Amino acid sequence: PKSRYIALLEQDLVLHSNQNAKILDKARLLGESNKFDESIAQYDLALGGKTPQGAVGLEYYDRLGHTSKGWSAAKSGLERLQRESPNNPQIKLSLANLLIRNEGTRLDGAELLNQLSTDPEVGGYAGEGLKLALTWLNVPNPKAFPLFESYLRKHPDDSLGL
Repeated sequence: PKSRYIALLEQDLVLHSNQNAKILDKARLLGESNKFDESIAQYDLALGGKTPQGAVGLEYYDRLGHTSKGWSAAKSGLERLQRESPNNPQIKLSLANLLIRNEGTRLDGAELLNQLSTDPEVGGYAGEGLKLALTWLNVPNPKAFPLFESYLRKHPDDSLGL
């Protein structure tokens, strides 16, 4: 079987060519400008149709999740990256933030953000995402009560805008 490290090395070689490096920079700038569809088109061009790997994959799937038709593919891609790097909190954070944007997976995303809120690397970002998710949850949802309680214990001065 082909190692993910080989795929990562192949991707790095492709992306470090002068032309592809410029295309990747353009993809990143478009993503930072919230032009997600255009950004993904540039990533696809730079990657030459290959499956995104590693940190570039994380960027790619984060932006893909903001496109009109990319949510499912972004979820699958982030889940693959998480399986490959199960201890990477950045991947978990991106997956959780993706999940909260879909009503059917919002509670799962909020639960993952709650877990990540104590992680020293991503805890602050996870707490912000959790607050956002809690404001989007349809209350009363008995399954969400422990999340509200946990958040308010960690942030007693925050009423979540309620």
